[in-house]
Amino acid sequence: MEMRKTHLSKVQPMKWRKSSLVICAALLFLLGVIGNNAAAIAADSSSGEKTSAKRMAGITVTYKEAVLEGYGIEKRERVPEANDTLYNGEGYVSFFFEENKSTSDPIGSATFKVNVPEAGLYALTVGYYIPQGYGNKATVIQVNGMGTEELTLEALPAEQVREEKMLTKIMLNAGSNTIQFMRGWGYYGIEYIKLDLADPPEPGYLKATDILTNPNATLEARALMNYLLNQYGRKIISGQHTLQDAEWINQQIGKYPAILSSDLMDYSPSRVEKGAVSSEIEKLLQWHERGGIVSLCWHWNAPKGIGGDEPDREWWRGFYTEFTTFDVEYALQHPESEDYQLLLRDIDAIAVQLKRLQDHHVPVLWRPLHEAEGGWFWWGAKGPEPAKQLYRLMYDRLTNHHKLNNLIWVWNSVQEEWYPGDDVVDVVTVDIYNPTGDYHPNISKYDKLLSLTSSKKIAALAENGPIPDPDLLQGYGADWSFFTTWTGDHIRDGKTNTLEHLHKVYHHDYVLTLDELPADLFTSLIYKAEYGQPFGLFKEEGHRSTTSGFVSSQKGTNGKLKFKVNVAPGTYTVTVRYKAVKGEKQGKAIVNSQSAIKYTLSATKTWKEIPIGQITLPKGENVIEFPSIGAGVSMDYVKLTRSSE
Repeated sequence: MEMRKTHLSKVQPMKWRKSSLVICAALLFLLGVIGNNAAAIAADSSSGEKTSAKRMAGITVTYKEAVLEGYGIEKRERVPEANDTLYNGEGYVSFFFEENKSTSDPIGSATFKVNVPEAGLYALTVGYYIPQGYGNKATVIQVNGMGTEELTLEALPAEQVREEKMLTKIMLNAGSNTIQFMRGWGYYGIEYIKLDLADPPEPGYLKATDILTNPNATLEARALMNYLLNQYGRKIISGQHTLQDAEWINQQIGKYPAILSSDLMDYSPSRVEKGAVSSEIEKLLQWHERGGIVSLCWHWNAPKGIGGDEPDREWWRGFYTEFTTFDVEYALQHPESEDYQLLLRDIDAIAVQLKRLQDHHVPVLWRPLHEAEGGWFWWGAKGPEPAKQLYRLMYDRLTNHHKLNNLIWVWNSVQEEWYPGDDVVDVVTVDIYNPTGDYHPNISKYDKLLSLTSSKKIAALAENGPIPDPDLLQGYGADWSFFTTWTGDHIRDGKTNTLEHLHKVYHHDYVLTLDELPADLFTSLIYKAEYGQPFGLFKEEGHRSTTSGFVSSQKGTNGKLKFKVNVAPGTYTVTVRYKAVKGEKQGKAIVNSQSAIKYTLSATKTWKEIPIGQITLPKGENVIEFPSIGAGVSMDYVKLTRSSE
């Protein structure tokens, strides 16, 4: 986190799922978000048809129809900004004005009134104007007076100043709605908005992978990543920064978060030299013993060029760009220099702490160089190329030199130009700080993260202020893998997250807490049958309380089921969860084209989990096949549990 920031977002896709939208529609009705149209959403979702999305023509509202309020804002008809000579549109609402903090008048805003034929989730497309050289801009929207969302208006290529882009999805009532645009960063124009019923995209978890970038990843890291994928789009995993705040949550709510996030800041050599000490590793080891998930960031105090004890230049501020003279670009361009060697020294010092966790079989969601694109930390001060180069240097140093194989590498930016590459990133994340009490799901930032990697990587909310409302998350299809609330007032002030909201979140069926994590989380890998490769089998949806989905044979037919599994080397016990409604069934499992296990499934009309045998697997990809799933058999998953070494 940028430690001093308290303003709106620091810089952030929809699935029509039958059960979740029925539930969400009813609950949103109670919240007053979708008014008396909840039944319409539920009916549409239960039918499973996109009828209206195909029938309804898009709705366009131009700048001329916008209602303006506050100072600075105005409508301009074919009048370009300043010295711009490229504008050729019909006109726009102008946000080309400075914020005036000396006046009590409201800052200029523009409200578009829209009428839609039915309640639902709509794609919001915006026609906007940014003169050449003005860079990216941000606007803020509010729908029907509730919630806010910051949207990025991207700078345009040479000789272009106008653009039309789908920026987000919004929940609208049937009938009249308002969409208010607030200044945000300012210095842009809004020409028009368009609304279309949002098409249901392919769920992100169907494309995401649990294969880690490090081929030598430990069993524990692979198992944790496998768990993240299995929950992705079905549940959100709760997280909290600092053990003290996790304990406070339990005292207030009676639940612990599943993820404990911490910081290696005080292990930075330039802080240790000044007397800093830390016990964060000990706390994380204790958390792991309790069955929890560990996450780490690093407010990396600059290796040199920091202050001393003088006021406003204290050494402990050294991770901020403004409080160090350290030049990361120079260091990386001069590998023979002292500065480059200091980078390696610091990475090596952190490797010692991460090695302590690896020695205790603790996998880590490792999020280095967070918020680089903001520029407020020295590792992002010189732009995307040095930041990406430093990230790749760290990846190579920790993975190949120090043999740290317990790390799940978490990138923390939505901007494409900052992305270091699929080969060194396992999870993509962003940090979002909505205004106090605003529990909006931030669908636009989620969509942008999916787009960043073509949905191949799991997307998560690495830092947040207000926790997104679980019902809204499901309604919008914002399938964040996990959230991690920041420390202090963000969790304790009773306003950013009210106790009522915290109770709702931590006791919600959609939210996973510490007590709900499986006992074998770090030793087992589960492969869902419906995401294997079934032949002659039928994929079916399960009941939420028993299973998310499964495959089954029909009547007198047999079927075949094939899995690709990516594992650490070792001997594994194979367990299956199944039903056999037509009596006892016998079968075999083939591993890497070799017959490996013969098994018997006893008759059962309810789900049953049984071990069927052991197999030895080499490192990396292996293929497990069940060539004959007997008639009347349903398969939920196959679980691999490595034997104790």
